[in-house]
Amino acid sequence: MRWRDWAGLAIVAALAGSVVRGQTAVAPALRDTHENLHGVLWMQTAAEYQAITRGVDVEQSPTVVVVDANLKAVTLVGYVDRDTIDQAVVDAIRASGGSLIKNPYFRRLDAICTSGNQQVKALQQPSAAAAIPAYLVGVQGVVLDMKSKTTAIKPPHKYVGFHAAFKRYLGDNVALTNWAVARSKTHGATAVKTVTKRGKALDKKFKKSHGAHGLSCF
Repeated sequence: MRWRDWAGLAIVAALAGSVVRGQTAVAPALRDTHENLHGVLWMQTAAEYQAITRGVDVEQSPTVVVVDANLKAVTLVGYVDRDTIDQAVVDAIRASGGSLIKNPYFRRLDAICTSGNQQVKALQQPSAAAAIPAYLVGVQGVVLDMKSKTTAIKPPHKYVGFHAAFKRYLGDNVALTNWAVARSKTHGATAVKTVTKRGKALDKKFKKSHGAHGLSCF
């Protein structure tokens, strides 16, 4: 399979010598993840896939390697349960621009959420108070873009109420970041702390009232 065919997939390789103790303990978790998640390319040996495992630190213990479409690998060494593998796979799929959501409407929203998350992570984290205003302006731009893209979507009739609530949620986040930017030059550290705390509260409130529907915004 060519690299360009892997867009939106996570690649999972289960690597272990035939005599390594604990190998069979990891197998059920891998099998459960395989059955519960889609969009995953599974591999069982490193020998056939040197392009995947080259440069990855693979221990003698049973090792699960999860690789996204950008060839960024995460290694899980030793015994790992299904939830740990599931989360690593979900993170890789989202980092690759993919989604586990089947509903077309929610997939579009999730693409906005995933893009926003990636853009915020790409911003240079402020290492000093003087850098906080620029960081918050960057976050502000991302949130405004998310709201604009969401507003441009015409939801199916059955999700009109949800869509209106989601736009209000994004509007609340815009207002929050606007508030933080306005205070960032004089109270930068406090502004960041407040945005984080209130942002989590907005997430929790929305999920309680409307559900997360698998969206990576939450």
